[in-house]
Amino acid sequence: MLLTATRTPAPGEPRRARDASLAAALVSGGDERLAADPVSGRNRYGLTAPPAPDETFFSSSTASAIAPRGWRAAATAWRRLSSDDPRERQNFPAWFEDIRRRIAAFTGAGEAILTASGADAELVALAIADDAAARPLTNIVVGPGETGRGVPLAAGGLHFQSSAPRGRLSGWEDHDIAVETVEIRNPDGSARPAGAVDAEVRARAEAALAENRAVIAHLLDVSKTGLSGFSRAAALDLRARAPEKIFVLADCCQMRGPPSRVGELLDCGFLVAVTGSKFFCGPPLCGALLLPEILRARLKNFRLPEGLAAQTALYDWPAFLRAGSEGFASHANIGLGLRWEAALAEMESFAAVPPALAENIARDFRMLAVERARRAGLRLLDEPSEGSDWARTILSIAAPGSAEQAAGLQRALRRPAGAWGNAARIFHVGQAVAVGPDQALRVCLGAPTISDIAALHASGVPFERALAPLAADLSALFAKWTFLLNARP
Repeated sequence: MLLTATRTPAPGEPRRARDASLAAALVSGGDERLAADPVSGRNRYGLTAPPAPDETFFSSSTASAIAPRGWRAAATAWRRLSSDDPRERQNFPAWFEDIRRRIAAFTGAGEAILTASGADAELVALAIADDAAARPLTNIVVGPGETGRGVPLAAGGLHFQSSAPRGRLSGWEDHDIAVETVEIRNPDGSARPAGAVDAEVRARAEAALAENRAVIAHLLDVSKTGLSGFSRAAALDLRARAPEKIFVLADCCQMRGPPSRVGELLDCGFLVAVTGSKFFCGPPLCGALLLPEILRARLKNFRLPEGLAAQTALYDWPAFLRAGSEGFASHANIGLGLRWEAALAEMESFAAVPPALAENIARDFRMLAVERARRAGLRLLDEPSEGSDWARTILSIAAPGSAEQAAGLQRALRRPAGAWGNAARIFHVGQAVAVGPDQALRVCLGAPTISDIAALHASGVPFERALAPLAADLSALFAKWTFLLNARP
């Protein structure tokens, strides 16, 4: 079910009505992942559609509520789209063209196709590889438990939403699509050696090629817990063996790294999946698949399977890819565009932060979070990495008990547990992920926090003082975490 946008109130109407109109527009064009509970007003991620300034977000590996900067950007776009003055009114084709251009410009390369999420980007990548290869296809998913939950299903062309019908999307029913998986952790939860992951992906790809099958090999840039799998060097070597049959899909959905890294992957000829809703803390469900220039010439007669066309909008696609397809759900997914406006505001703000300063903030976040977690008696599941690796902005912490109990602790952190103090505060952390026999909750740094600290520092506030609110929030988070664990029977 797609949620639809409503009319924006006239400028003279009360601000509350304008805010409600924008909130409704932001979740429009979404699906069950954005549907709000009628009692709490929150979606499945525990988020409200408007900003939640009294809540603290360390959940960017999963989802965050829209921040004020993103809200203002979305409000500006919403007013222009619905203006009564034809001189100010933004037309839909130009608006979506500009959004796709800005996404590509942020990375410095590629052509953007808008999607709801990383799993939806997987379906688009499958459609592109299936069309370009025109032969049976093997899709090799790396780290299936540490990418989007729907990715292993989408990799086979299957519906991945729980409310959707079982089976493949219409148009793929008779296609020969096999899905294979390669783990990035050992059964005990430790990280597999990079060489072992590379060798297994290569062996599976070579076996598929020997049967005259095309291959999509996933390169997992940063996983839900900060790991990676299938190296760029190994992916380039594999692709060189059969460039007409091998497609590399780089999963950069966490977007934890310099924009230049995405551009480098595109220059390698890889498809790249990104989102604006993880590290950059745009509203949930704003993703994109970036298409390298080398693939463009192979898609002259591209046609979407009808089941995928029905889940996307015409203007999500560059003109040269939508010409041969029909049956789109709509011309314009307004909600997706607004969600991307919010994410792009954060992306462009972050891009203005000096890289050395951003790395210093990320380094100190990790140091502060590790120190306070250990002081609280909590167990870290991955040792802190050194250097300027942006994966350090995800800290995985063992949660006691089962997956259900870990999810319960995450929900408890985002509910008041008392009338005052830290227990009364609402904290969001990343959803539970299985790490070997353990369940991990994830404490993450998001780009808006970096941008805000950098702005304070640029205004003349000493670095340590600019960092102090983040340090205080981490202390309060782990104080409540300990309180909840001690309160359990």
